[in-house]
Amino acid sequence: MSVLVRKVTPKLIHEFVEFSKSEYVSGPTVSYESVKWRHLDSPGGPSTSVELHNSDQQIGRILVQTNVWIFGTQELRAASPIELLIHPHFRKTQIFISLFNSGMKTALSESDFVLHTSNPQTDDLYRKLLKLTPITELDGALFPLRPFNLLTTKIRIRVPILEKIGDAIYKKLIVLLTTLLRGDLAFIDPPDAAIQEEIIERFHQSQTFASRRSAADREWRYLGAGVFHYQTQWFKVGNLPVGYLVWSDREINGIKGRFVIDIVCGEKLSRYALLMMWSRTIKLAVTNDTDALFFFFNSKCVSLKHLSHFPLFKVKRSMLPQQIPIFVRSNKNLLQNDFSARISTGYFVLSDLDIF
Repeated sequence: MSVLVRKVTPKLIHEFVEFSKSEYVSGPTVSYESVKWRHLDSPGGPSTSVELHNSDQQIGRILVQTNVWIFGTQELRAASPIELLIHPHFRKTQIFISLFNSGMKTALSESDFVLHTSNPQTDDLYRKLLKLTPITELDGALFPLRPFNLLTTKIRIRVPILEKIGDAIYKKLIVLLTTLLRGDLAFIDPPDAAIQEEIIERFHQSQTFASRRSAADREWRYLGAGVFHYQTQWFKVGNLPVGYLVWSDREINGIKGRFVIDIVCGEKLSRYALLMMWSRTIKLAVTNDTDALFFFFNSKCVSLKHLSHFPLFKVKRSMLPQQIPIFVRSNKNLLQNDFSARISTGYFVLSDLDIF
């Protein structure tokens, strides 16, 4: 076996898609536009493809994507080894270890630190085989929008009449309550670019560790491509624009969810303003064909813990569709500064990970 390391090009994207078809028949990894968006058009530059070959046959790949995180006053380059795939005919433990280690070596060489998560297929391999320990894990919160449909889908016992009547009554009640709830927080059109950047700057000043959210980063991340679609909604308190949230609608395990993947505030919202923000978001979501509003966040981060309050309901990690650990490896200089311990309280949401 040999290892091939090369930057992503348009030609390589076609090879990536063809190799993905050994495992997938649909989804982002077999969409040329989605792969191009994620691995060629990123502000961090083209991703690096790390491949295992057996003679002239590709048998495995992992891609290293880079972006920028802000740690206090420093800008640090982060690398994420993602898109790991081994051809079904070559799935052996030693091949997995060889591929992952090659990807990690490349990631460390291109960055100040490495950050990644796992999926249901790789979680045991990372934790038990490779003995990786996450610095933190994302918690989940939700607001049910069609509770009867959500419940019967979860327990796999369908009662169509109960779902239809119960959810219709519940929906009317939610629309009524969110309409009657008054406050000075309102959704608005995007403010001027200068105002947006002032909000982003205040956000970064208030966080110890967060991914960079420059105009270029936001334009790329929330543009999406292929199967990815995002909605960005800015909001104000009184006459002052203070932040935005981003959501994406997905169906996972039969549950149709509106996932809030990012929230940025230039100032701490009062509990009532926070209630109004979620109320406005719920009112928009409940008119859609959606079972629940979801928000995944690092509860060790004070700002995110504040944002996850009522009307959202906390979900036990054991009940989440999958565990969302945050694994970090950094160079010696950062480790000497207790880097891992400090970033365990970082601002981690779904938009930072290779999930959405």
